Amino acid sequence: MKNLLIPFDFSDVSMNALEYAIKFGARCEKATINLLYISKSKMEKDKENELKKNFEELLKKHQGAGEPAIS
Repeated sequence: MKNLLIPFDFSDVSMNALEYAIKFGARCEKATINLLYISKSKMEKDKENELKKNFEELLKKHQGAGEPAIS
């Protein structure tokens, strides 16, 4: 398996799904985890910037040796 698509909204459930995908992806050679965030409505610029910052922090936390790539 090369690509894992994880719906993500920073909820506890999506964080658990990400943790599981990281563990699962670590067993697959060259796996990539793709996080997908979908909003029901148009986001205000402040909320969009906060979301981008949160994603960047999440990526920094989980990018390391032996872990699959996350985008």
